[in-house]
Amino acid sequence: PVASSTISLSGQVFGRLRLSPGPGGLTNYTGTGINGTIVRSHLEIMPGVNLSLNLEGIFYVAGNLSHKGGLFNLASTALSLRLEIGGDFYQATGAITTESGSANPEIILNGPQPQQLQIEGTISNDVTLKIDNAAGINLRHNLSLPYKLSLANGIITTNQYVLSLQASCLMQATPGNTCFVNGKLEKKGLSNASFLFPVGKGGASRWCQLHEATGDFLVEYLSSDPRQVGSHLS
Repeated sequence: PVASSTISLSGQVFGRLRLSPGPGGLTNYTGTGINGTIVRSHLEIMPGVNLSLNLEGIFYVAGNLSHKGGLFNLASTALSLRLEIGGDFYQATGAITTESGSANPEIILNGPQPQQLQIEGTISNDVTLKIDNAAGINLRHNLSLPYKLSLANGIITTNQYVLSLQASCLMQATPGNTCFVNGKLEKKGLSNASFLFPVGKGGASRWCQLHEATGDFLVEYLSSDPRQVGSHLS
């Protein structure tokens, strides 16, 4: 396509789906329907591509999702979409994943093996990131979330990076040792509020809760003697 194209996604099954720009270097794709979509391997959104969805149900990507394009709009109307990813999720610098309708779409990482999460671009508006992978998630870049982080199952290991929740971002977590952040978790914009940080280490959760807290807080559980961490701890 030269400038824009409506592609058939509703009820479709693809082996591998790659969306590329036309000869003009920029293409706007749209996909609509109520029957969901299955991609049996990888979904690639190439540079110069904007993809806008008006889909109901589940958009299932069994392999990797590589978002190297411009705008990936998960919900342009009131239709609610669950984007389920079985492989790794990579988003390039400058790329945006968002929604512009009245729905609250979810990105769900629920693969059968450890998944890599490398979001170098932006996630904006009312988009939920849900973790439902018992094998765990490895963070490969700093990640800032705007709306909601849902920890249903599995451990997020942040490595040297920071998982940050913006001021209006909510946290939903299942209690237990199978669901927490192993590493740095930041909550911004607290104003005389309570907040529960589901953090842990070594396969065990050690949740930390703040009360009447104001400001930005970066929390990590360190499995060591607190006197070795800092002299101001008691």
